[in-house]
Amino acid sequence: MLLELLLLLLLLLFIYAVLHDRRPAAMPPGPPEVPYVGQIPIVTAEQGVQLRKKYGDIVTQRLGNTRTVLLFSYSDVKELFTKPELASRPQFFNKFNFDETLSYGVLFNSGPHWSHSRKFIQRQLRELGTGGTSRLEEAVHMEARALVEHLTSLESKPTLYPHCFEIAVLNVLWQFVAGRRYELDEEEVCSIFRTIEGVKRYAGYSVIISVFPFLAWLPDVVQRHYLGQRYVQDFLQHMKALFVRCVEEHQKTLDPASPRDFIDDYLTEMAQQSEQHEPGLQLTVDGLYQLLLDLFNTGSDTMSNMMNWVVYYSLRYPDIAQRCREDIDLLVPRDKLVSLDDKKRLPYLEAFTTEVLRHSSMAVYIPQHSVSKDIMFRGYLIPKDTAVTTCSHIINRDGQFWQQPEDFMPTRFLDEKGCYK
Repeated sequence: MLLELLLLLLLLLFIYAVLHDRRPAAMPPGPPEVPYVGQIPIVTAEQGVQLRKKYGDIVTQRLGNTRTVLLFSYSDVKELFTKPELASRPQFFNKFNFDETLSYGVLFNSGPHWSHSRKFIQRQLRELGTGGTSRLEEAVHMEARALVEHLTSLESKPTLYPHCFEIAVLNVLWQFVAGRRYELDEEEVCSIFRTIEGVKRYAGYSVIISVFPFLAWLPDVVQRHYLGQRYVQDFLQHMKALFVRCVEEHQKTLDPASPRDFIDDYLTEMAQQSEQHEPGLQLTVDGLYQLLLDLFNTGSDTMSNMMNWVVYYSLRYPDIAQRCREDIDLLVPRDKLVSLDDKKRLPYLEAFTTEVLRHSSMAVYIPQHSVSKDIMFRGYLIPKDTAVTTCSHIINRDGQFWQQPEDFMPTRFLDEKGCYK
């Protein structure tokens, strides 16, 4: 009798879970969900292709407590991602922030403080690129010379793919941010990138705790070693120590009348800000640390990945790489480095880099956005806090927009006169 009651109770709990936790009927279609668990994660482009064939251009997928709407049509992406309701980020990104409340920064934050910080960064970036040969271009030229010298030293030597590309990009960013650079084989920064490799490898495991909150009850040792938390924590500790040391050095030598870099500008504005500013708009040192982390994550990772893909496609298609080299040799004097002023005269080179972006897609799925309130789109309900993403690989290989989408063809971005479209 007791066993029968237990079985009945379990059956009632299961029925309650199915009814209480099921996908809202008005949401986009998707695979069947297991209550409170969801489905097998969609991580490859081929999985996305199969979902699109079965359910259409707008699909709902679920993992744990998070539902994600996947968009597979360019027109849908273009329209939906311009809506202000999609300016937020899902809460599971807080695992990769100094501030888990997401109160600071511009990458995963939203609201008035996000807008204020974003305007500050945009102003600094505009100033960085103004006046003759800009500070940005000078930094790029310096790193280009150092990179060529370093790669030349590796000639004819078997070597693992070096960190020098990542460090070169970091140096361009760091000269703008902190007024300093690293040597391309400097151990301090190499250790940071080794930690980043661990974060990338185990990032999915780290998010699991956010989508399955009950796992937070597991002992710290289990979370650190089996759910990837060790790599995330080590990375954040590495970066926080670097930023604290750098900001303290700037505070000791700060001259408000002659700011040297982004950190000086921030500290100067922080000291001069009016006490009448709303609390949520106050510049703080903690806010500075988070901005530095955001700049590091967005700038160094994106650009170094792009450089890696450029190297790959140059080796994969040597004839195309040779055409780029011939154009540069023809139009740019050998005693001069390529500059932004040369861009219009090098349409094939620009077409090549654009085709690298299209063909590689760099990331199969873009980082998710989050809906700040219930919205209707194409007749479907997208509830508040739903994550939204798109498969960039599918869009970049969509035969409706691209002729021979699987082929690597820089000329698709040139008109009949050879000008970049």
